[in-house]
Amino acid sequence: MPYGILKADTLTYYTATGDVNLAISGIALQGAALVSGVSGIFTTVVSGATVTGNAGQFTTITGGTANFANITGVSGTFTTRISGATVTGNTAQFTTATAVTGVFTTSVSGATVTGDLGLFNTLSGNQVVLATGLSIPSGSASSPSISVNGDPNTGLYSPGADQVAISTNGTGRLFVDASGSVGINKAPGVTIDTQSTGSNCTLALNRTDAATAGQIQIAAGNNANSILSTGTKDLFFSTNSLERLRITSAGLVGIGTSSPGAPLDARGFATYRGNVYTIASFCANSTNTPLNILQGIDGTHPSISAGQNSTGTWGALGFVTSEQYRMLITNAGNVGIGTTPETTLDVNGAITLRAVSIPGTGKARIYERDTDNKLYIQTGTGNAIRFINNLQNDLLNIDSSGRLLVGTSTARSNFFGAAPGIAPQLQLEGGDTAASTLSITRNNNDGDGPTLAFGKSRSTTNTVVQSGDRIGRIEFQGNDATSFVRSAVIEAFVDGTPGANDMPGRLVFSTTADGASSPTERVRISQNGVVTVKNGAVAEIGTLTDGATVTPDFAANCNFTLTISGNRTLANPTNITAGQTGSIFIIQGSGSNTLSWGSYWDFAGGTAPTLSTASGAIDRVDYVVRTSTSIHTVFTANYS
Repeated sequence: MPYGILKADTLTYYTATGDVNLAISGIALQGAALVSGVSGIFTTVVSGATVTGNAGQFTTITGGTANFANITGVSGTFTTRISGATVTGNTAQFTTATAVTGVFTTSVSGATVTGDLGLFNTLSGNQVVLATGLSIPSGSASSPSISVNGDPNTGLYSPGADQVAISTNGTGRLFVDASGSVGINKAPGVTIDTQSTGSNCTLALNRTDAATAGQIQIAAGNNANSILSTGTKDLFFSTNSLERLRITSAGLVGIGTSSPGAPLDARGFATYRGNVYTIASFCANSTNTPLNILQGIDGTHPSISAGQNSTGTWGALGFVTSEQYRMLITNAGNVGIGTTPETTLDVNGAITLRAVSIPGTGKARIYERDTDNKLYIQTGTGNAIRFINNLQNDLLNIDSSGRLLVGTSTARSNFFGAAPGIAPQLQLEGGDTAASTLSITRNNNDGDGPTLAFGKSRSTTNTVVQSGDRIGRIEFQGNDATSFVRSAVIEAFVDGTPGANDMPGRLVFSTTADGASSPTERVRISQNGVVTVKNGAVAEIGTLTDGATVTPDFAANCNFTLTISGNRTLANPTNITAGQTGSIFIIQGSGSNTLSWGSYWDFAGGTAPTLSTASGAIDRVDYVVRTSTSIHTVFTANYS
């Protein structure tokens, strides 16, 4: 059956809590839902409709015309008149209603509405069910066809053919065009197209125009700043109309380049945290120019840089401050600080270490202990500390027992006098003189010299020694093919009772005689300076060179032989020291030669002696140096 035409300015739905007004303007509604319990105000005409039973169903509401199937349980207010109709009890039957106000308290049923027009100002009630649709005017952004009750410039309208829009506060906000594209704050140009007048932003997805086919675009600032997906399936980001970052379809990320060559390829600079650092080129390339990874922008340009050489082999990773490389890591993994490294770690300059741990089961380490600010070198149990040269020769070792070994890694324990299995704590060993020589040198600009000190105490604290205690000993030992045996010994003993700042001492010199097994004392110098020579002193006889003037050197010898071949003068000796004694043997080389004497030579009676004249005759002069300018002399002539 055909439906009537409904023209309405206002529809009001009735709910459990009361009437809810809905402004519907300029839109077509279609449906078959139930509308019941409705209050409607008909301002003009209801015609061409049949209302029966207890339901009201609307097929179509278009423009100002409404076609009804049924209206049941309706309250209606007719503002003008009812004509050609009979109202009986709870039932109202209409032939024609024109500009009428009617109030239906229970139901409208079994009525016929005839005519060609029905216009409603208000429909109030719970539900409106449309059998076909609702037709409304186009409206505008400031006066939408369907508006919110009490807010007439906010609602639904059509800005043009096949378009629908929603406005708020009289301005269009959301637009849908005939192709289904959605625009926010503007008519759509793509599937989703958004623009803000204040920030000039655009969101565009699935673009189909020829220039940007397949693109996804999010843009701002009149497209100067944007995110765009290209037809090649790349995604890139632009600012100031220039591309800044691109993600390719292969997943490569480029910063400052549209053709990234690595998972991360950064070109140019990007400031970081208050203009302190910048990121520069960060990608392999085909040149051997270093690529800056991290670079400062202050005056000294600190940076981290790396690169490839022309063959594609990775070059060094460099750390730069004040435009100078401070640390390099080569492609071989060597680390150099202040230099190009030749080893795993190569440092040019001083280093400060709190602790260095050396891997291995021994857990060796070098560290500084905070409690005493001392440097410690620690090894594991049974391990030694070795210092070797590039030929793996031992230069210095500290073995597990704490012995210091120079030139060897094996401690000797076969010295005479050492307890079995016990070796000296300091051992110096080598294959030549230099390698087995101990030198002590003092270079101060003063009169003092170096010192080798031997100390003795009767405990680890200051405990006085006693007379006869050995203070120190120097031993000279030779190997007999089995062990070392003592050949000579120099010893120092306490030679009397010690007191405060009083330590009397004596020196004893001992040698081992041929065939003997131990040294025997030969010379003793006691605390009072008495020298005791066990087997008698032997003084060598030096030979004076003949010449017009002969000058003996008493520091070289105390006994001399002089053979004269002409008249000579025996000058004052050099290096005279009071107490020196000796003899001079004078031999006539050719006979009848005379000898004059220097002023230091003093003879009994003040007269110099006369030499024997026979060729080969031997005269002897014995002397004692009394002072530095007086030598007392006794002359004995003509020895056979």
